[in-house]
Amino acid sequence: MGVIVGMADHTSLKEEGNSHFKSGNYSEALVCYTKALDIGGEAPSAAFQLAVHSNKAACYLKLQDPKHAQIEASKALEYNSNDVKALFRRCQALELLDRKEEALKDAVKLRNLDPKNKAIVSVLQRLSAWAQQKNDRIDSTESKVSQMVELVFFDTSGNKEKREQALSNLLVLAREEAGSTKMLEAGLVSKFKALLQKVEGNMKLNVIRILASLSVHSIEKAETVFDVMGLPLLISLFSQPGEDACNATSNLFQSLINGITDLHIFREEKAKHEIHKEKTGTPHGSKFKPLKLSSYQQDLIDQIMRYLVKYINSNKVSAYGRDCIIQLIIRNVTSSDGLNWTKRFLETDGSTRLMEIAGMTSGKSTIPVSSSTRLHCSVLMSKIWDDTMTDQQREQIRTLTDEYFVEQFADASFDSKLDAIVALSTLLQGPTELGNSVLAKPGIMDMLLALAGSKEIAHQLIAVEALVHATSKKDKCVGIVDTAIPVLKQLYQDSPSDNIKVRALVGMCKISSSSGTDAADKTVSDDSQLALSRSCRKFLANESKDVDLRKWSVEGLAYLTLDAEIKEELVTDKAAIQALIDIAKVGDQTVMFPAATVFVNLMNAYDKPEIMPEMKQLAEYAKQKVPEDHPKDKEEYVSKRIDTLISYGVGSAAVALASIVTESNGCKELLSRVFLALVTNAKDRGKLVQQGGGKVLIKLALDNSLTGKGLAAQALAKMAITMNPEVAFPGQRILEVVRPLLKLLHPDRTALQNFEALLALTNITSASDSARQRVVSERGVADIEMYMIDDHEMLKRAATECLCNLVLNEQVAEAHFGENDKVKLLTLYCGDEDEAVQRAACGALAILSSDYPEKLVEKVTKVSSWKDCLLQVLVSEEPGVRHRAAHLLSNLMLTNKDFCEQVVSCQLFEVLMAISKVEGAEMAGARECAQAALEAAASHELVKPIDNSS
Repeated sequence: MGVIVGMADHTSLKEEGNSHFKSGNYSEALVCYTKALDIGGEAPSAAFQLAVHSNKAACYLKLQDPKHAQIEASKALEYNSNDVKALFRRCQALELLDRKEEALKDAVKLRNLDPKNKAIVSVLQRLSAWAQQKNDRIDSTESKVSQMVELVFFDTSGNKEKREQALSNLLVLAREEAGSTKMLEAGLVSKFKALLQKVEGNMKLNVIRILASLSVHSIEKAETVFDVMGLPLLISLFSQPGEDACNATSNLFQSLINGITDLHIFREEKAKHEIHKEKTGTPHGSKFKPLKLSSYQQDLIDQIMRYLVKYINSNKVSAYGRDCIIQLIIRNVTSSDGLNWTKRFLETDGSTRLMEIAGMTSGKSTIPVSSSTRLHCSVLMSKIWDDTMTDQQREQIRTLTDEYFVEQFADASFDSKLDAIVALSTLLQGPTELGNSVLAKPGIMDMLLALAGSKEIAHQLIAVEALVHATSKKDKCVGIVDTAIPVLKQLYQDSPSDNIKVRALVGMCKISSSSGTDAADKTVSDDSQLALSRSCRKFLANESKDVDLRKWSVEGLAYLTLDAEIKEELVTDKAAIQALIDIAKVGDQTVMFPAATVFVNLMNAYDKPEIMPEMKQLAEYAKQKVPEDHPKDKEEYVSKRIDTLISYGVGSAAVALASIVTESNGCKELLSRVFLALVTNAKDRGKLVQQGGGKVLIKLALDNSLTGKGLAAQALAKMAITMNPEVAFPGQRILEVVRPLLKLLHPDRTALQNFEALLALTNITSASDSARQRVVSERGVADIEMYMIDDHEMLKRAATECLCNLVLNEQVAEAHFGENDKVKLLTLYCGDEDEAVQRAACGALAILSSDYPEKLVEKVTKVSSWKDCLLQVLVSEEPGVRHRAAHLLSNLMLTNKDFCEQVVSCQLFEVLMAISKVEGAEMAGARECAQAALEAAASHELVKPIDNSS
């Protein structure tokens, strides 16, 4: 027989939640309220469910989560639409969500229900003022839109410059909700459609950008743009040859996708949940759910997907347009988003179409491709492969891939076979498991070797590229190394083409570096590796060679620079390093990874496992090889190399690479390693800030691999520790840097990373209350407080110092007076052995004593040892600590007579009297506060008035 759950269980859980709420433990309160509704048994009454949903709304408001607050308040109102508490909480949530029109409706209703409630009157006044401003703005916007429309569509003066400026002004207005609304009401989308087919250049670009801006404000607006423009016209915009025009078209499509599905909002919410889960190990609030689309929304998205896939291999789009189409699919194939694009991609023959493009080279004219197209293809192949959820889907990809290669090799045309080898080369750069399975098929290797031995340069080029990519993975290429090395050597020595030579050179570099950084496990001699390095540098520094050829030499160096001798020789070759920096700044995505790898290797910014001496001895005893560091990889050499690279301007190259990096987390992680190495020395941080390092590091810290996020955040922390944060992160950026620093506070991070994050946050929270409020909004206070009780003394000190700044924030300060031990901990820390902890704890109490003296007296005096703790800071040898202690005591003594009497009757008063008479400028602050404390005692008539006359 099952256990019967009674109403008492529901009620006790609700009461427990109420208790947690009063104590400021809002997350715990949420858990109790949720259980109170979900534990089953006899259904609670409507009044009970209304109250609990309303209480959950209050918790979410306290947790800065207005979306869920609005949901819970609305659930409560289903039981009673006139409940004042639930209605008020929904009103607050709607205002925070910037849904002010809905909030205003609730506020008007609240005024009618409870006209004397001052809080409601205040909210209504604020929202009414906003509504009036909005109406004024709409009137103004309507006038502006009308003027610009007249100039763009009806002006007959023929002044092209004036018309272009009017179109630019419409773009600005389209980015505002009021402006976009007026444009759609005026039926301008149809006019833009007609205009789009008549204009070129900047005017066409601005029309595309206007349509993108109109699409993001709401589902209705996105659907209007989608319906009026039509997919055939929209997709045809990818035929434009210009990079800017294709990028704008790509942004238009993404705006339509976001607008139709609210995908951008979903991804922001998903990021918040991931951050919370990463920090706490538990989901935030209600369970996170995949994006849910209506059948109509799904149909629109499927139409877009089908068109994009169809045009992957169409000759109707330009090379840049094709790259943008592939990147659009890359951005939206993640299964967890709920668009189901991976499944749709496989269903719409996307794999076969992609393989066709993967087999194209930019020298072919049938289908235009760029030098980056094959790279994008390999990234999409990897994304699709990694995103497959079942063995069945992976088997489907294998089958489709096999079918493509069987068909290509069966074709009588030799060109089809060449296309297949090029496609294989691309595949080997993407999902290597899939590429190696094709490479292992009978006859493929023989064909590669035959092509390599051909007298046709074009055939050699195709073969050598495939061999190079086939030797990329040490554990995968063992079977072909013996075959590949002599072929590559012969091509390098005998080919008349530099393009063949440099690719063969890269292949030999990859094979020769297969031992990594292990100085004891070399597959080729040091002299041979140095010779290869010098050949690469010769190609790299030769400005007469084309950029593509020089990029290949960078890839060769990316492998060779694992060797310390090569690092030392390369870093002294200023011409080669300068050429590498110049190529990195070109903005070509194909050079990002190898260039970043070279920088990482030169700075030793990669992870190296630490081998315990005992394990090393054991390995030697067992006659097992132990990885050995090269003497020139020791710290003094590395530090000198970093200084040299900084003097060459490598920071600007890293910033340039970070500015163009797109979907590759591997590349982002490499760049994060580069930046962390560049800010190792405090003297170099200002220069990196000037080069734009702060801005790109924030992006890398938020969008990266898990390791990359930590490395980028640590680099930000180092910058924030030693620099004025308002200089390092000007304007809004000082607020943006808070989130990555808080994410660095995690038990899984190293003690150094946690320590530097705390120091950085301390510096940032000293800058302004807006910075402190951002820490509160990001729910970072609890994380910082956690480190105040850490066993690591340095972490404890840094966290306490950070909290001293945070108590200047009203919300943080008030949290100290709930049912918790926050004040008790600060009081006890006044007696800590660490003087820095004393100073911070006493400073925090001194700040609280200014605004909450009565509440603080009550809390402090509950600590049994409070007199001894405060005596410790009052007798400190540091004047600053004494000043804080005297300030704290004077505030509390002035406010509370009982407290004052206790101070007068103990040793604290004697010390105050002594401090009040101490001479010297450094003690001026403490002396004045001590005198104020004595005067407080006199005002309570506990001592005779102090005679300060001489």
